[in-house]
Amino acid sequence: MSKSSSTAFATLRQARLLKDDTVLRCNIGPFNISAVRTTNVQRNAGKRWHWSKEQISNWSHCSTATLLLASFLTGEERVRARMMMGHQYMGVTEAMSVGEVRGSLDATPEALALNKEVQLTIDKILYGATQPFISSIAIPMSSDKNNRQHTQLAYQEYLNKSEQGQCSRIVLLDGAEMATHHHEKTLATEDTTSGNEWSGGIMISSLGHVGMSKENGMASANVEKEVIGAFGEWWDEEQQQKATLFGSDFITMSSQVGMVDALQNMLSTSPLGSYDMNEVRVRSCDFHCRCAKEQFLAKINMLPVSDIVSIMNDMSDGGDGEDSLDLMCHHCNQKHPMLYEDLEAMLSS
Repeated sequence: MSKSSSTAFATLRQARLLKDDTVLRCNIGPFNISAVRTTNVQRNAGKRWHWSKEQISNWSHCSTATLLLASFLTGEERVRARMMMGHQYMGVTEAMSVGEVRGSLDATPEALALNKEVQLTIDKILYGATQPFISSIAIPMSSDKNNRQHTQLAYQEYLNKSEQGQCSRIVLLDGAEMATHHHEKTLATEDTTSGNEWSGGIMISSLGHVGMSKENGMASANVEKEVIGAFGEWWDEEQQQKATLFGSDFITMSSQVGMVDALQNMLSTSPLGSYDMNEVRVRSCDFHCRCAKEQFLAKINMLPVSDIVSIMNDMSDGGDGEDSLDLMCHHCNQKHPMLYEDLEAMLSS
């Protein structure tokens, strides 16, 4: 590739990262940092599933937090999260470290729980593993907190009890809710499928120190825990200032100068401001599913022959054999038409 072509490619990539949703992973001093902008992810999910604005908002908090967790993984590993919030909804999200997010929202009467807890189940699905690593937590619901706050508390509790995340802080951002609170802005005239004005999140976690003595290691861990605690207090204070939309400023700036510069600018006045940013990795992310018709056909091919014949009889209904059956992906609502001839091929193979 020539130098001019390489420059043009870098320019196009930078322009895409300014426009598209973005997932950023970096190290700042002794800490891991992940930051995501997920506005288009939520809108694309809403269009796929034909969700209302409220449904998009409910699902977006879980998907943003799941993507933050997945950003710490590598390769084909992924995180699947299932959240049941009181008697309101159950959201399912899968996110991969490469920036792919998919999922669904189940609000049918059969899925509604009558408990007063937020239940969060996290599956870490590792590449090559036969079974996922599953962990689950529950926290009581509080009437003075909204869905975003409940989701954030649930994920924070998960991190607090996680072996790798005991020194962590997760922050979820929801622009529509904050804009309404601070500017008394009404969203009544907006398209119900457009989603939030903006959404995103930040996660900070201790890297840990390998090879240090036990005494020094404990001292370092205590210092890092104090820094993360101070960051949380600093963030909460900034968010409580009614004169500014701190999270909104960060997300808006990320679409103007990029996530890296926006994060550096935001953290410059925080307890992390004295540390340098390094090992920066940035990529676009989207609501994306790898489902394919062949995957569905392979599963149907595992059924007994009598079941396949029964499906064929239901499809043809005595007709000419050209009927089809739509196979629906429960992760993305994509339809994959299965033809009568596909089943015939199974029986003849």
